[in-house]
Amino acid sequence: MPSITVLITSAGVATACNIISALKKQKEKEVKIVAVDTNPLSAGLYLADSRYIVPRSTDPQYIPKILEISKKECVDIIFPLHSSETMVFAKNTDKLKHAGLKLQIANPEAIDICTDKLKFHGFLQSNGFLCPKTYHPMNILDILKNNEVNFPLFIKPKEGSSSKNSFKIENIEQVHFFINYIENCIIQEFIKGTEYTVDLLADENSNLVAAVPRERLEIKDGKAVKSRTVKDNVMISLCSEIIKKLGLTGPANVQMIKSGEKLYVIEINPRFAAGGLPLTTASGVNIPLLLIKMLLGENIDKMPDFQENLYMIRYLTEIFLEPDIEGVYRLSE
Repeated sequence: MPSITVLITSAGVATACNIISALKKQKEKEVKIVAVDTNPLSAGLYLADSRYIVPRSTDPQYIPKILEISKKECVDIIFPLHSSETMVFAKNTDKLKHAGLKLQIANPEAIDICTDKLKFHGFLQSNGFLCPKTYHPMNILDILKNNEVNFPLFIKPKEGSSSKNSFKIENIEQVHFFINYIENCIIQEFIKGTEYTVDLLADENSNLVAAVPRERLEIKDGKAVKSRTVKDNVMISLCSEIIKKLGLTGPANVQMIKSGEKLYVIEINPRFAAGGLPLTTASGVNIPLLLIKMLLGENIDKMPDFQENLYMIRYLTEIFLEPDIEGVYRLSE
């Protein structure tokens, strides 16, 4: 069986460790993993077969460094993992493919809509998808004066991930505080209900290849630490519609809230999920492996089935390192 070499970026995020684990557990493909990050103390570096330190994705030398490493390691496929990198890779897709590298990432327009929560709200509204009412901070005070909205509300950055600087607002005093505390924010009606994430994979024509909904039972830092799989065809069909309308390709995850019989779309991240991916893998749908197959041109006949009502409880584990040379480490024996 010929080996496939996959380069994963941002090895310091939980997603990297989850993807490495998913690829090491499967037995269908022999996969060599090359991991890169800006920080030598990134866990995923030491779970991979090869590791490299790279500049930040905003550095003009980032893509040239990725190309240099890819040539040295005979990389076949790239998995961009962090939200901050998706646009960089989307804009350099042609250059990477010209170098013989394979990747499946959304186009810049779709990424821009997903990243900008105000634009995403506009997309949902214009296409008839149910979503929370959303307000610009410049207008919210006048709207509140006219009693056009009710508390509680929810405030979060216009761009960002991991629920950083996202807060429930109970009164007008908190509105005044948070619109000054959070730069470039949006305010939404607070939807009380059950939170779900759907992990998915879409092909180059924005057709759904795989989808696994999971209930988020407990969340820390925007990531599910306790979760369970659910079979919900309504959620999956809704995701299929949204992905097709957006023209989204590759891995993504859709966040929703179910309130009574209503299903609200909250956000889409055009990348692998950070928290719940191990549950999706354990339920029988190995999205990193499916993406490799898809990029190799293998036919995926039908959406894979998954185990319903499988629970996940996450915990931290440790990696121990020793200094090797200046600024570099090795695994402690």
